[in-house]
Amino acid sequence: MASTELRRLATDAEFCEFAGLTRGQSAQLRYTGRGPKFIKVTGRQVRYRWEDIEAWLEARTKATSHMDGCVMAFVSFL
Repeated sequence: MASTELRRLATDAEFCEFAGLTRGQSAQLRYTGRGPKFIKVTGRQVRYRWEDIEAWLEARTKATSHMDGCVMAFVSFL
């Protein structure tokens, strides 16, 4: 960390509470590589930088719930 002011890292439990996830969901996100960047402290302990959590949430922010191709699939079904 290049900054002289070290920020406290988030535990997995803190990340889950903040993001509204279960511990199993966060483990699955880590396993698939779809979650925020994390630091493996020991064999079973991970930590997150708060800025990585915020960036991950920002990247997942959507302006609409429209799913690509959903309308075309519905129209072709009719």
